[in-house]
Amino acid sequence: MSSFQLSDENERFVDEELAEGTYRSRDELMNDALVQLRTYRNLMRRIEEGTEQLKNGHYLEVDSEGLKVFFDDLKKQGRERANAQKQPS
Repeated sequence: MSSFQLSDENERFVDEELAEGTYRSRDELMNDALVQLRTYRNLMRRIEEGTEQLKNGHYLEVDSEGLKVFFDDLKKQGRERANAQKQPS
């Protein structure tokens, strides 16, 4: 079991969330907060990776027609893959 001290501002926020019924307990709120923190950190890592890729020139530049062709091809590949999975082995 963990014990921690919250600032007065965070304590009020937790009390408000519990009063509104957003969470049933402090444990539920804290577990959700930690899940959200992990999600946020993962997203920030992915943004940093993408930023580095852009800085290093690892991207594909396309105009609107090129983008349409790209997505049309992607849809075609998806349909072909789905049809192949429907075929009996």
